[in-house]
Amino acid sequence: MYVFGGSEGGLLAGMLASYYPNVKGLAIICYGGGLKFDEAWPISSGLQKKLEGADSIAVKTEEAAVKDTLNNIRQHATFLQSFSGDDNTYAWWASVMDLRLSNSLVDLDVPIFVGQGTEDIMAPPISAKKLQQVFQQAGKTNLYLKEYIGYDHSFTDQEHKNHLVEVCVDAISWILQH
Repeated sequence: MYVFGGSEGGLLAGMLASYYPNVKGLAIICYGGGLKFDEAWPISSGLQKKLEGADSIAVKTEEAAVKDTLNNIRQHATFLQSFSGDDNTYAWWASVMDLRLSNSLVDLDVPIFVGQGTEDIMAPPISAKKLQQVFQQAGKTNLYLKEYIGYDHSFTDQEHKNHLVEVCVDAISWILQH
C-alpha cells in the first residue's frame, strides 16, 4: 500500500504510514511534518496577516491570539465546539495539536516524498525543512523534500496557474522509483 495526503490529510497519511506495517511508500504534500499544529498555526496566521499588509505589531498580536485560542481548545476539548470549520471540533484539534509527525516518520524505512510550496502560508515551509533536518540528523536518507518555488498551499503559482497534478505525478514517480 502507498499512502498519499495533502494538508491536514498529510498528517493523517503520515500517521497511517507510521502505524500500518504494510505501507511501501508515503507522500505528504503541503503539510510539512516537522512542526506541531500548535507551532505551525500561529506562524501561518501571522503570514496571512502579513500578506494582508499588517505591520509587525499586528502580526505578533495575531500570533498571540491564535496561541490563546489553541490553549483554550486544549483546555476545553469537546465535540460540541468547532474551530476553523464546522466539522473541526475542539476535541479533534486537541487530539492532534501536540503531534510532531517527524517523531514517528523518522522510524520508517520506506520512501517518503514531501512536496512543499515556498509561498505556502497555510503550512509554513519551515515545517518541511524541520522534518528534513530531523531525518538528516538521524542519518536517514529515505526522505526527499521537493520545494516548489513560488507555489502556494494548493500549488498555484504567482500567475494563478495550478500545478497540483504535476506535484502529484512527481510524488508518485519518485516513490515508485525508490
